[in-house]
Amino acid sequence: MIRAGTILSTILLSGSACATIFYVAPSGNDALDGLAVAKAKRTIQATINLAKAGDEIRLSQGTYSENLTIAAGVSIKGGWRAGFGARNISGYPAIIDGQLKGAVVTVKPIPATQTIRIDGVTIQRGTQGFTSMNANVALTNDSFINNFAPSSVYGAGVAIDSDGKTAINATITGNLVANNWDADQIGGLYAFLSGGTGTVSNNRILHNGSSVYIGGMYLGSGTFTAENNDISDNTTGGNAAGAMLDQGTFTFRNNRITHNNGIFAV
Repeated sequence: MIRAGTILSTILLSGSACATIFYVAPSGNDALDGLAVAKAKRTIQATINLAKAGDEIRLSQGTYSENLTIAAGVSIKGGWRAGFGARNISGYPAIIDGQLKGAVVTVKPIPATQTIRIDGVTIQRGTQGFTSMNANVALTNDSFINNFAPSSVYGAGVAIDSDGKTAINATITGNLVANNWDADQIGGLYAFLSGGTGTVSNNRILHNGSSVYIGGMYLGSGTFTAENNDISDNTTGGNAAGAMLDQGTFTFRNNRITHNNGIFAV
């Protein structure tokens, strides 16, 4: 016999697992709740402020001039046609433009049970494109382009970092990381996982640069599988124009590394 209390507990647990979907469109209104297409919010940050871990934020095509701060394991998905009737990442681009006013997307530390997910979004013109600290991250089918970092910033395009004590996990697949420049450290992609696990696959890491250190990609302090990436035409005034693998365990295969310009190409 199933007791009533058991049924109630099951209902409550099931309800707590349901994600909320929010809608954001350039034609939206932040006074609305974003919980339906007809009630889409206008800005991504106003929506992030309402969302909880596990919720999904859908972006209609258009350009959002914002600098975002995220502190929960939400999902952001771009590429939706106006009206949200269809999704095509290249056909209906959702662009977040940082206007060179700061990092375009900044992720604060989140619990180890949560993951930040961004899929199908173009992130451009920031002093960093994407930067996170002590957060599990999944970046898929995104573009990180034309970001320009000042000195002492790790990763002008993408920076996934840990404090050296907290193991984090990262999935970085199917992205374009291009035309990013760092005045000092790493131009394209930086991932330091403090013992966590990273998958870096099918990315194009192109035309990034650094004045001093690494042009294309740095992977460190983790167990990484890096495969089927194109790491080309990156430059540096110092070492590792293409890629540096440091302090970890690496499966590195089927990568194209070519036409990088520095003291060492890899």
